[in-house]
Amino acid sequence: MGNKSMLLHAASGLMTVLICTVFVTGTHAQGFGAEESFVQIHGYADLTYRDFEKDGDPMHPFTDDGGGTPTFQNAQFALFFGANLSPNLKFISEIHWEQTFSEPELEQANMQWQLAKPLTMTLGRFWLPFGTLGKYRVYEPTNRLVTFPYTNTIWLFSKAQNGIELSGKIDPFSYDLAISNGFSGLDEDAGKFISGGSLDNNHNKQVTGRAVLDPVNGMDIGASYTTMKWDDNNNSNLNLWGVDAEYTVGPMNFQAEYLGGHVQNPDNAVATVDGVVRCNSFPAPGCDEPNALRDNMGPLSPGNHNLASYYAQAAYRILNNQLNVNTAEVVVRYDALRRDETKNLFSGEAKNQGDRNRFTAGVNVSPQPHFHLKAEYQWVSEPGSQQSLKNNGVIAQAVVDF
Repeated sequence: MGNKSMLLHAASGLMTVLICTVFVTGTHAQGFGAEESFVQIHGYADLTYRDFEKDGDPMHPFTDDGGGTPTFQNAQFALFFGANLSPNLKFISEIHWEQTFSEPELEQANMQWQLAKPLTMTLGRFWLPFGTLGKYRVYEPTNRLVTFPYTNTIWLFSKAQNGIELSGKIDPFSYDLAISNGFSGLDEDAGKFISGGSLDNNHNKQVTGRAVLDPVNGMDIGASYTTMKWDDNNNSNLNLWGVDAEYTVGPMNFQAEYLGGHVQNPDNAVATVDGVVRCNSFPAPGCDEPNALRDNMGPLSPGNHNLASYYAQAAYRILNNQLNVNTAEVVVRYDALRRDETKNLFSGEAKNQGDRNRFTAGVNVSPQPHFHLKAEYQWVSEPGSQQSLKNNGVIAQAVVDF
């Protein structure tokens, strides 16, 4: 049985156990759990259609599998289990199945203990409090467009980690500070559990912080920072910082974010990613694959890289409980990605390999609460000296939550 099949069966088994636990806890038959706890089960599922030009959409999680082939897919199915064990103690878990159940992921499994009104301690697995992904998450029911901005893919698309987080709010400020295992690279595989029982690939721990100011009603201004070492030998630094803002006034909503950072990728870097040893010096004894450092656009060449990404988005609500429609919005977004990849790994020529500019226009209609119909069109361009690709496309989605 393959690894993916084993993971799928394990995740399905975990879901069954959790559902059974809900009913067992309710009757207190096993002698554990709080009799007064209120257990909640929530979730969502989607049907997503994508149709890109022949060069396809390269960005995770909406990959066209070669391009030019219209595809229906269940891109996201999520289940949330939680319980209020006491007024100051909660349990939260979150499981995602992506790409028609082929990629089970545990995004949350933690205890949230409120020590004081401005101080809550979270223990377990949680979303890292970094940037707008830490704020909005990868939740299709609350995302105005179908896709997510490039800022979510400057490093890991899913930023769930194991560790300890402190958070709180003293108006008009709120804060989050987390220490966690850290990732073993920049692509999504680097955020998975390491095979063979280890949950980290080095002794270093990642530190992540976020502070938010609410200066006026309807406005949030945030700043984030994270630092870690991503390689097996604790030698290669990854530092990222970001600023973001959101403002809602009447039917208008504005969002913007800028992320910048620096990553070291020496010639002798080695990273164990999901049980596979990646080496820049490949082939070499003990190495399974080349390219120790990769992001969601592909490998990054040895050397230091300055990373940057930004987006600006505006939405206008044209209907609000009118014409038998719950809500309807039009949305536009511009975003860009800069990887500082100056070498084409195939030809050796100077390129801005993987850099992208993108303009997206879409609609989001909610015929009734907990049900959204979304559609968008993307115009994608390759800046600098890259070859221009035919990768514009249309994406449509229906999503229901409960």
